Amino acid sequence: MLSLAQFWPFVHPGLAAAGLAAGTVPIIIHLINRRRYRRVPWAAMSFLLRAKRRAARTVWLEHWLLLLLRIVLIVLLGLAVARPFTSSSHLADLTGSRGLRIILLDNSLSMQAVDTSGVSRFDQAKAYVDRLMASFSEKDTVSLITTAYPAKAVIGHPESDRRVIRERISAVPDTQLRADFHGAVSRIEDVLAGVDIARGGCSVHVVSDYPLHRMLSTQRGKHDVDSAPATVTTLALRRLADKLTQSSHELTLVRVPSLDNENIAVSDLSLSSTLVATGFPLQVSMTVANHGSVSVRGLSLTLRRDQQEVRTETIPSLGPGQQSEVSMSLLFHQPGQYMLEASLDSTYRDALPLDNSRCLAVEVASRMPVLLVDGRRSSSLLSGQSGFIVASLAPEMLYDQDTPPSRSGPSQQESLFAPSIVDPAELASEALDTFPVIYLCNVSRLSQGQWARLTAYVARGGGLGIFAGDLIQVENYNRYAFADGEGLLPGLLQAVESVTNGEDAWTIAPDALPHAMVRELMSFPDSGLFLSRIERYLPLQPQSRADVVLHLSNGQPLMIASKFDRGRVLYMATSGDMAWNNLPAKGDFVSIIVNSTAYLA
Repeated sequence: MLSLAQFWPFVHPGLAAAGLAAGTVPIIIHLINRRRYRRVPWAAMSFLLRAKRRAARTVWLEHWLLLLLRIVLIVLLGLAVARPFTSSSHLADLTGSRGLRIILLDNSLSMQAVDTSGVSRFDQAKAYVDRLMASFSEKDTVSLITTAYPAKAVIGHPESDRRVIRERISAVPDTQLRADFHGAVSRIEDVLAGVDIARGGCSVHVVSDYPLHRMLSTQRGKHDVDSAPATVTTLALRRLADKLTQSSHELTLVRVPSLDNENIAVSDLSLSSTLVATGFPLQVSMTVANHGSVSVRGLSLTLRRDQQEVRTETIPSLGPGQQSEVSMSLLFHQPGQYMLEASLDSTYRDALPLDNSRCLAVEVASRMPVLLVDGRRSSSLLSGQSGFIVASLAPEMLYDQDTPPSRSGPSQQESLFAPSIVDPAELASEALDTFPVIYLCNVSRLSQGQWARLTAYVARGGGLGIFAGDLIQVENYNRYAFADGEGLLPGLLQAVESVTNGEDAWTIAPDALPHAMVRELMSFPDSGLFLSRIERYLPLQPQSRADVVLHLSNGQPLMIASKFDRGRVLYMATSGDMAWNNLPAKGDFVSIIVNSTAYLA
């Protein structure tokens, strides 16, 4: 049976009940006033009573009308404070018009949390959607969107067949995926764009558990939710609210609670480097978070590699809202694909056991191929434009290729990278996708077709590094690589800057907030990085998508990183050899090249 609140709901139903109760106050006052008077017979009043009886009916009616008016005024005031509203679906029933009802159902991982009776939030959400369907008018059409990444329009058009709608709702699965509210709002906008909303209006019902960490972004170790900035989820809901601005549109947020909110989760499992190779130690970082309201002691965190236990660490105590990071060192002896798993003690039980473990697939390589396009190739490795870069990636290539390395020298198997050097003319015949990273080293110009190939390569996830030099034709790079802001370069190239006679060469300036590629180097202000001298550079005017990695002492950017579709681009404003600077002679140059290659890969 439908309650009165379903026909005439209030934002504050408690105030509405108080307003109705306040309507009895005039009646109580009337009864109290009647008890104040005592009847005393008096002969002289008999003449007045006869005259009063003639007008008694009129007086009686006036009194009751006045009492009724007082009651109505108090009740209406209380109901107005309670803010009544009427659903557009109920208006559609009265007017006979047709409305669109969009249901946004959260089926992400957090919805699998269970209460003490074993009922999951997702089951509660489906039960609510079933009751919601019963409240819709038979003339209403319904669309269904799910939030599990990527958000899907299960019913992407207005559907009126109730049997089809209920079958689609019951077929929605629970998942272990994250919530994609941004994509879900985009699917709702697609539905709204494809229909003409009638007088029945549109209502959107968002059914979710709204976890605090998804709704609010808090700094690590701080939990002041009042000052926390909004997350992607809250911004998406705000965008949806702004979209539904017409009076006939509604947005209803329905929270599905769980009686047991205690939950410990392995919230992160990551590697210290994107480069994973045999024989190189690797740091594995794991984070355990307490999303509950009570402290937990003695948690055991285990790291497994292909289901074989590597190491177990104990977390002494973890308070409500806190998280703890654990790092372990790992070494791979054979190339191949591995599965890493970080899991909590299997005896621990909470509302959401599925997030007590986290997995990460790792591909271990013996060597990583890197392609270097040398703009002025030489028979001597270090005389070319790419020689110092190659030597940083694979020192064994300094040996004469016709003579095998000596036993005391470095072995090829000791290098993570396998560089290949080609001329610009040979770039067209190379299978670019076989190289995770490509460097252009003082390449004067490329044809429009070659730039198009490189653009498609980076868009698919490849990494491109560009080193400046005296051969570069600025007009060619700006035309095809920058392409009015649509190309690979994150800005326009300018004219070459050079030191003049009597001027000191530029140096590299320390950065208070360094990029991850050079963060470790910034901790040593006396290192070779800051002792290097830059005499010439080809400046680039960075756009908003650019991220400056290194600055010169004159404030100009020296190294600029940017993302392009699924790939990355790195621009070095000076040369990769000793022509424009002496940085390649410094030991830190090796770290910069290795970190740059890791970033691009």
